[in-house]
Amino acid sequence: MKLYQLLLLAAAASPVLASDRAAGYEAVMFYDIYRMDGLRPEGDRTIATGCKGAKGGRCNFAEFITHIQSGTQSVIINGQKATVGKFNPDNVPKSLDLENPDINEASKIMDWKGWLNPQYGKNPKVTDPYYPSYDGKYDQKALLGKMYNSGKVRDKHGDVLTKLGKVTQDARSAAGSKGDDILKRINTSLDNVILGRQADNADSLVRDLDLKVISKYNTGKNAANPKIEIPTTDYKDEDTGKTYKIIDATKFADDIKNHPSLSAEAKTAIDNAITEYVTNYTNDESLSEKAGSNGVTHHRDIKAAQAVSSTIKAPLPASC
Repeated sequence: MKLYQLLLLAAAASPVLASDRAAGYEAVMFYDIYRMDGLRPEGDRTIATGCKGAKGGRCNFAEFITHIQSGTQSVIINGQKATVGKFNPDNVPKSLDLENPDINEASKIMDWKGWLNPQYGKNPKVTDPYYPSYDGKYDQKALLGKMYNSGKVRDKHGDVLTKLGKVTQDARSAAGSKGDDILKRINTSLDNVILGRQADNADSLVRDLDLKVISKYNTGKNAANPKIEIPTTDYKDEDTGKTYKIIDATKFADDIKNHPSLSAEAKTAIDNAITEYVTNYTNDESLSEKAGSNGVTHHRDIKAAQAVSSTIKAPLPASC
C-alpha cells in the first residue's frame, strides 16, 4: 500500500539520534574546526580567537566549550557566590582526552552534570541537585571571532554553519596533509549532525501531519465516526538507550483503511494527501510555515549542514 510504504520510510528517518546528541556532535565539530583553523598562521586564524588555554596556548575541548557557551547561572564555589556558564568542566569524564576527544563520548556533553544548584534542599521546587549542563547554545561572537556579524540582524544557525564551512575550506588549503585526520573527524561529526537534525524534523512530522493534513478530514465525534489519530510506536536508540515516539505506519494505514465512516473517495483523498505531504516534507520548507512548527528551522539547518558537508568532502580545487 502506497501510504504504508511511504510512512514506513518516513518513520525510518525518525530519531536515530536524540536531538541533544545532534547538538553534542555539533560541539565536537566546532572544536575540531577550531583545531583545523589553528593549523593556519596565527594572523590568519579566524574563529574563537579569544579562547586562551590554561597553559597559555590553544584551548582544549573543555576550555573551548567554556569559551563559546551562552548563558550564565549563580553557584557557590568554595563558599563564595559566583556567576558561571552552564558547562561545568569539573564534570568532564576523566577518561576523555581533552586535546583529541573521542567523538562519540564527547558528543554526550549534554548528559554530563552541570553545577550544583545552591537552592537544592532549600527550595522544594528544586528537585535536581544539579543545574542543566551545556545545552547547545553558543555565543556567536565568541565562536565566530573575526567572522562575527556585529550588525543588528543576528546570523541564523545555518549561516553560522556556512561560515564555519568556509573556515574549514580555507584551513584545508593551508594545512595540507597535516589536517587530514582532523578533517575526517569534522566529517564524522557533521554526518551525525545532519542525521540528528533530520531526526528533529521527523519528530515534527507527527504534529505537522496532523495540523496540515489530517485535521482537514477530521470530523469524528463518536464511536461510529471516530476521530482519526496518528498512532505512534516506541523506537529505541541503541546508542543512547533512550526511547522515542515515531509514527506507527502499519497501524496508521490500517486505521484509515478500516475507518467505519470514511467513504472510499475520502480514504483515497487522505492517502494521496499524506503521500504528497510526506514526500515533500523534508524538501519544501513552505510546508512547515504554520505557526508553532519548527520544520522551517530544521529544514534550513539541514540544508546548510548538507552544503558544508558536500563542500568539505570534495577535493580541493587545483591551485592556478
